Amino acid sequence: MDVRWTFHAYAPSPDRQRVALHRCDGFELTSWAPDSPRAEVAVEYPRMQRTLAWSADSRWLATWVESTATARSRLSRKRPPAIGLVDARHPEFGATTVYDPATSRLPPFAGPGVVRVPFGIAWASAGRVLYVIERLVDAERGTIGSDLLRLELSGTRVVSVRELVRTTETLDFMVASSAGPERLLIGSSAGLSLLDASAGTQTPLGLPSGALFHVGWHPRQDQLLLNYRQPAVTADGETLRGLWLVDIEGERREQLQVGRGLHTVTWSPGGTYATWADDGEVAYRRPQDPPDRTQRVDAPTPAGGLLAIKGVAWSDDETRLALTADDRLLVHTVGRPGAEEQLQLLPLTADVRHLFLAEPCWAGDRILFSAYEDLTGRR
Repeated sequence: MDVRWTFHAYAPSPDRQRVALHRCDGFELTSWAPDSPRAEVAVEYPRMQRTLAWSADSRWLATWVESTATARSRLSRKRPPAIGLVDARHPEFGATTVYDPATSRLPPFAGPGVVRVPFGIAWASAGRVLYVIERLVDAERGTIGSDLLRLELSGTRVVSVRELVRTTETLDFMVASSAGPERLLIGSSAGLSLLDASAGTQTPLGLPSGALFHVGWHPRQDQLLLNYRQPAVTADGETLRGLWLVDIEGERREQLQVGRGLHTVTWSPGGTYATWADDGEVAYRRPQDPPDRTQRVDAPTPAGGLLAIKGVAWSDDETRLALTADDRLLVHTVGRPGAEEQLQLLPLTADVRHLFLAEPCWAGDRILFSAYEDLTGRR
């Protein structure tokens, strides 16, 4: 859940061959190559919900679309959102609705007078499976529970729908594992739990989820980075605050940082380094190393001050770390034992003075980033 970052102007495909650029009335799809043609995809976003979720094979984009039916519930002045798929190979066809809770005849049924309101989508790490998390809203009683659906797809056709979880508790979020094709981390009012979708088993982890701001799941192992912005109490009475490294199936809990100002919490692509950052510095460490082996990188100015870091991204080979800091793009080279570590200021092809940069992303030896006008000092 390291997606909870303020700036999301674009969504790169997992294979880094394409990028979807957000627009107010949809998005543009293009490749990384300079001067590549752009395909405009018109999407009528419901209530400004702008999720763009790439499938693991980089073929499909899942997004929210307006429902085709008129809601008959007085609970909302607008229709519950539906889910559409865009074929990245043929974006000219636009978004095809694959799941609309207002018109779906597919089981399972929510019950008479109950409206399904989807609010979360995630792809399985392998195969054509899409997970959907919903609130169940009764016209008289309000929210009465939540459910989690598994949609198996063939192209834009839904092959089957299976309800994995239905509960009277509030489901807040889900994170799909890239280490296993059918495993989900679920956050609810009862805390964190691990769902094995293929076996149909859900295991409580004894960890709170209400105060979580970031979740980073190791790409190959059952380790989590959990960033709690507020104090939260575990099932065994321990109070967690700040950033923690947790083994899902073990007893290891290690606090990595106490502060709550982190804006980035993630793993390097191969899972070698746990990584976290605030405006002042970036820190990274191998999980098996002791705390004093944590490496810290800041962005100094010639005058001796520090630039405000807004974005962090690892190269695929885990040897370089791109930083966006104020209006500058820098690259930190991870030094081998005994070698000096480097911080290099990269020249930019565009004039970004008076802007701040964010969202760096590697594609081979190139770096994509976004630039924003800073309005925080204006009245």
